[in-house]
Amino acid sequence: MALAIVEYVSWEQYLKSIELEFFSFGLTLEVLDRSQAEGVIKRAFLKENSFAKVLKLQHGFLPSDKQVIKIKLEIDVNPPEGSFYETQYLDYPYPFSILCQDLSSLFAGKCHSLLCRKYIKGRDWFDFLWYMSKKTQVNYKLLSNALFQTGPFKGKETIVNKDWLVENLQLRINEIDWKTVRLDIEPFLKPEDQKFIENWNKELFLSMIKKLETFLL
Repeated sequence: MALAIVEYVSWEQYLKSIELEFFSFGLTLEVLDRSQAEGVIKRAFLKENSFAKVLKLQHGFLPSDKQVIKIKLEIDVNPPEGSFYETQYLDYPYPFSILCQDLSSLFAGKCHSLLCRKYIKGRDWFDFLWYMSKKTQVNYKLLSNALFQTGPFKGKETIVNKDWLVENLQLRINEIDWKTVRLDIEPFLKPEDQKFIENWNKELFLSMIKKLETFLL
């Protein structure tokens, strides 16, 4: 999610509050600078001009259980313009509101990742199918500004519309090694759910693009 510029000091205060909150539940939380993150996590940062931290959460239910959960937090200090926002309400752990990007802006960000990420991330395509299932529109202005900032279209005045997006997603789908995509997402699925990605291939996703074309404005 793209956020406005946040001063380093104020961000550190939030991290300290998060650390204390986890500690109150008996969980150890270690805050790592982006520069200290392992290679795989470093690669997860799409933008260079961002302020980022990795939260390393350790918990153990048994002495032999040494599970570690890593949560990436990133603030884009130069977010592309054009996002739409909406207020959502949650009731756990207590009722509160949160301002977040609307679905069209989130889908625009996902399309930017699909077109510009330098490595294969199967979850990008999993998310793409989710947006497809909701018949989500794309915030073209936000996507255009994001493409101008980073990726192979950086610095180019790209006019993004339905035709442009459909064409470039098709090109991306044709060049991807879909076996690599499946292998990347398998660890995140339960064994009984892995059958749902067995048929992930070029032809399947090209057919999804045709469906996308039918409802995009």
